[in-house]
Amino acid sequence: MQQQYAAQGLQVIGLNVGGADDRDAVPAYAKEFGIQYPLAFPDDELADSYLGDNQNIPQAFVLIGTES
Repeated sequence: MQQQYAAQGLQVIGLNVGGADDRDAVPAYAKEFGIQYPLAFPDDELADSYLGDNQNIPQAFVLIGTES
């Protein structure tokens, strides 16, 4: 989706919510699966805001913003 719709303003960002223990494994995972979009590590507050009581992964969220 990132490659197909980037010209129209789509930005995919992957969030690793697995915790600090698997942080070092993320680059190899991204390479293995050909992930070509940014990956980030949210703090606990952000993860809890979006995942709340449903900590199942993977999950997808669509955030719509406008340019100012």
